[in-house]
Amino acid sequence: MDVTEVCKEIISKARGDKDSVFVDFRMSKGKMSGKGEENTWIKFDVHDSPLLKEMLKKMVESDDPSDEDVKTFDEWRKEVARHMAESFSVELKEVVCDAMFSGSKDMPFKIISADFELTDIPTNDKVVVVRKASPPGVVTPPVVSEIMRIHEETGESFERIVNAKKASGDPRYQWIVGVDTRKSFFEANLSVAVDYSLEEEKG
Repeated sequence: MDVTEVCKEIISKARGDKDSVFVDFRMSKGKMSGKGEENTWIKFDVHDSPLLKEMLKKMVESDDPSDEDVKTFDEWRKEVARHMAESFSVELKEVVCDAMFSGSKDMPFKIISADFELTDIPTNDKVVVVRKASPPGVVTPPVVSEIMRIHEETGESFERIVNAKKASGDPRYQWIVGVDTRKSFFEANLSVAVDYSLEEEKG
């Protein structure tokens, strides 16, 4: 599969969906800590990305891939990553700027390296986040696993599960004020190490 066209597809997705771009880094006096570590991601599902969708379909349909198939796919994804970091660095910087830095094009950051993963995702692709309003010093045991289990077994909403537990007098749920879900797994994931330092290193 043409690596250049796949890279174009990834960039197109990031341009069309700013929520697919994630950044997490720390700065100190204009210098970024953790240089060389992955700190920027483009994550998305491939349902509207024809080339990646085709590649994922081939992967899923292969029940018993040969060693050669695995090697070929591994080399392909590494080539996608290398091509993104080298040949598409300008476009990559643009989509990051548009999504995370209000479109500013004069950010001096540099693309260091990249990695690319394409994988089938589990049926349940979300994680549950429980919001609590516990008084200072009050520690309550975790209940996320139980909430997920009940949800999977009964299909009840997280809100109804929590309300039922509260009504039953379960002290573990007393201070819960809400339950949020966020998507945690994505079929395509481009991970990038970017140097966001605002100053050039000397020496």
